Amino acid sequence: QRASGDVRRPAPFLLPLPAMATAAATVAMRGLAARGAAAGVRVEVELPGLAFVTARCRRAGLRVAGAGFTSETSWMERRASLDSMDGRERFSMTSVRDRQGIPHVNHFLGPVGQAERDMAAEIRTLAGRRQWEQALVLFSTITEPGPHSLYAALFTYTKSFQMEKAWKFFNEWRSRPLPAYNLMISMLSRTRRIHEVEQLMHDLRAQCLEPNSVTYTCTMTAYGMVGDTQATLRVFAEMESKGFPITEVEYGAAMSACGRSGDYAQASELLLRMDSAGVSPHIGHFTSLMLSCAGVHDEAKGRAVWDELKRRGLKPDVVAYTCLAACFPGPQSWADVQALRTEMESEGIKPHIFFYNELLRIADAAGEAESFQQVLQEMDERGIVRNTKTEHRVAMHQRTRQMRESERERGHGSLFGNTEPQTSTAESPMPPLPAGWQQAPDPTTGRFYYWQEANPSGTVTWERPQ
Repeated sequence: QRASGDVRRPAPFLLPLPAMATAAATVAMRGLAARGAAAGVRVEVELPGLAFVTARCRRAGLRVAGAGFTSETSWMERRASLDSMDGRERFSMTSVRDRQGIPHVNHFLGPVGQAERDMAAEIRTLAGRRQWEQALVLFSTITEPGPHSLYAALFTYTKSFQMEKAWKFFNEWRSRPLPAYNLMISMLSRTRRIHEVEQLMHDLRAQCLEPNSVTYTCTMTAYGMVGDTQATLRVFAEMESKGFPITEVEYGAAMSACGRSGDYAQASELLLRMDSAGVSPHIGHFTSLMLSCAGVHDEAKGRAVWDELKRRGLKPDVVAYTCLAACFPGPQSWADVQALRTEMESEGIKPHIFFYNELLRIADAAGEAESFQQVLQEMDERGIVRNTKTEHRVAMHQRTRQMRESERERGHGSLFGNTEPQTSTAESPMPPLPAGWQQAPDPTTGRFYYWQEANPSGTVTWERPQ
């Protein structure tokens, strides 16, 4: 590209990364990201679906193609979808903080007159309804905004992910209170801007402000979003050492980090600690535990978690059903996910966009091209709006089909020596893998590779184990 003078083209440079990537590779990846940024080229990494590799790439500053969605638009899509679900009231942060006994934000902002209180409340109400422009227009009518109005405006900027405007507004606000820092940390955590979160934590202490439970929870979320479980647990331990009450929220943030990084052992330990401390876990904690099994599609562990949450009398919601579906390996799981859907609907729970996306993943992995199109058709008929992940599934499905057609046209030739090409399960059903083995499709060729769960980097192979 440099020789052709095409170095600054807008298309990203895709780096297929093998499953045996090690910690040493992180150094090279970080350098590659820096060189790409200097050249004006965005560098993305295509991963084989292994959570521990994904975490290393994110820490190196690389965007991971297809491994989670970190854009502002994608996060707002997810937030809007969750807010539209029935039975999610207990996860509202307002109700959570009330149960924790954390003082209302007005406590930190100081005295306020009735007029400003009403104006600030109206701005935040508009922002809560995602009427961002109306909220900011209303703020612009205030000639001398006080702390409550300033907080309402920053609330609007951060909830709408207007990054540059939020930073500008934040930096121009003199004598910023702790809730202003919390808003910024919350926004940055959702887009994996971990270094900016760390800088804000340093800055607020330099301003003689002490983090509260909200600050710590948002920081744990930030580390969880980049798959840094150890940093999350360090924050968790700091809260404990300072005498903060450790509630369902703090355990939830820590378990969510374990779920994202695929750390089943640590997530299980946190659940045991909850039981020992007398903190009752809810469906969200078990969902995070199942999520820790989803990265390597460990269906056995996922179902064990499922059985345990039912044993405790918890009622799964559509997010929990989706997490269990995400544990299914794919090629042999089309019938299983259909059965899971039947069970879900028998409980009066309708499939959501999250569940439909898992149906698409499994249909594609199983080579069920017709079923893939039927799922899309059903979504359209039911008025289910496609989100970013849906479009990613569709793009990957089209790419997989093109790869298969290309291999057939080449007479089933292979770029990787003399190994036989992987055929779809629709054409020749394969027997189950031996215990302890996992598989995933290579994004470049569409072929499956295999590894032992106990030693992923040392056992990866193109040969299907017998």
